[in-house]
Amino acid sequence: MFPVVSGQAAAGGPVLPGSDTSKLLILYIRHTDNKYYILISITIVCNTYKGEERNMEETYKAVYQNGYAIFGTGKTDEEAIADAMEWVDDPDELRESIERGQKNVHGDMKLITISRALRDAVIEQGGDIAIINDEGIYRSEEEMTSSQTVVFRYENEEIQCKVTWNPIREPVVNFFDRNTGYTGKSDPGAAQGNWWYQDDESQEILRSLIEAVRAWGNNEDWTQYLSWSQGAEDVFEFEWYGSRSGEMGEYRELTRK
Repeated sequence: MFPVVSGQAAAGGPVLPGSDTSKLLILYIRHTDNKYYILISITIVCNTYKGEERNMEETYKAVYQNGYAIFGTGKTDEEAIADAMEWVDDPDELRESIERGQKNVHGDMKLITISRALRDAVIEQGGDIAIINDEGIYRSEEEMTSSQTVVFRYENEEIQCKVTWNPIREPVVNFFDRNTGYTGKSDPGAAQGNWWYQDDESQEILRSLIEAVRAWGNNEDWTQYLSWSQGAEDVFEFEWYGSRSGEMGEYRELTRK
């Protein structure tokens, strides 16, 4: 074994909630003749979880009739029950109903934990509101809804849509018309609406792109290629493949790059 005259260890790297951060541990050993150095590095992956952020989240309590509506909210169980007593038909029976209703049977009264956003939505809109159980914390449907942009591009033309989704509903595709805004339609043809180009070439390019996106959706669901990340923008580019006849005459057949 080599005689050692000095050694040093160092570690660094902050750990952020909701992320994986590496800490590097370096062991430095110097030989007595000052010619040999041994460096040992160990990477320690420190995992932090969403749970840490959830523990810091401000939550409230609510009296919820399973499958129907929220009747009362508060910072504590007692505050939520007191609030609900002002709205239920039989306030004197509420506590007993809650004690019986913890079996998650449709129509039962029970106490649940809710997010601040859901509490605010109930105050503003009323308790008849769709809610989603997010690992023990109930949230509003709007709070759990995500969306991203999708762009389809060919040469100098493009059409785009917004895809919106949440845990209790199927994804919604909403194409954008540059003159009128979002159309509420999933057909790419809605992106053109009632407007037409003055020049035939631009019109052919746009119509070919619409047909290509429509065909892709009919033959294979293009949503499977999305990022499915809040605020993301996925761009799919097309190129010329050939020519074919369509409902409105000849158009360029496109394929994805």
